[in-house]
Amino acid sequence: MAEIRWVRIAIAALIGLAILAAVTYWQAQQNPINDVSIDLSVPGCIVKFAPDGSSEIVSFGDPRCPK
Repeated sequence: MAEIRWVRIAIAALIGLAILAAVTYWQAQQNPINDVSIDLSVPGCIVKFAPDGSSEIVSFGDPRCPK
């Protein structure tokens, strides 16, 4: 029966994760997402986004507002 070399598996996994983290970081630096904004000045409990891009603010006290 073949002996499993756990140290080699662990080192390979760590190297793979380090490469994945480096590529992800590089991609995030090259392509920042700046088109998301949050407006906290609007009173309401939830904003529903429809597939067409429209949104609806449900005010506090509305029965549709989750508690």
